Amino acid sequence: MKILQRAALVCCVVFLSSAGAVSLPVLFHAGRLDKLDRVSEPLKFIQKEAALKQNRLVPGANDSDLVEERSADENRVFIVLGISVYPGRSVSPSDYVLQVDGSEYPCLGMASAKIQVFDFRLLEIQGPAEVLLLFSCSAAARGATLKSAHADLPIPAMTGLVLQEPEPEPEPAQAPAPVVEADKVAEKEVPATDEKPEPAKPAAAAVTEPAK
Repeated sequence: MKILQRAALVCCVVFLSSAGAVSLPVLFHAGRLDKLDRVSEPLKFIQKEAALKQNRLVPGANDSDLVEERSADENRVFIVLGISVYPGRSVSPSDYVLQVDGSEYPCLGMASAKIQVFDFRLLEIQGPAEVLLLFSCSAAARGATLKSAHADLPIPAMTGLVLQEPEPEPEPAQAPAPVVEADKVAEKEVPATDEKPEPAKPAAAAVTEPAK
């Protein structure tokens, strides 16, 4: 049964990688990709330097003093993938890269979907679990591909991820209104000239005959 389930999952991923835009949720190697968020606001991270200085190398319940907010670099946005990791599967920040316009962007961190704080100390999460993977790319990017970060692993790439919808096409220019018949008649009227009218001739005086 496990072999059949694995074969069905691989076939599903191969089909999706060859299709057009992906409609989420969708199955992939680690489990199920539930959502993709394009984020321009700051996100929460664990401060790496502070955690290392205090030798706090394992995520704990009292890490609020290590949390800081960070923004994406200039002209870039965060891409957050929400993933359901299936039982018997696992996910790591080093598993995948996001390919955009021919460039590959590494995963910047992983977070529990419940806590939503990206923690460099989270190196692997076993399923079942709800996790977030964080990437960053150009703010102008519209589509992406999620692919394995390891060339020796035969994990099919997931193409057709939509980062933002294309801008709407401009409406075609309207044709000029047809000339109505009255306008055509007006165009055919003879224009006025500068010629002055001839002066009227004086009427001839009446001649009266003498009485007979």
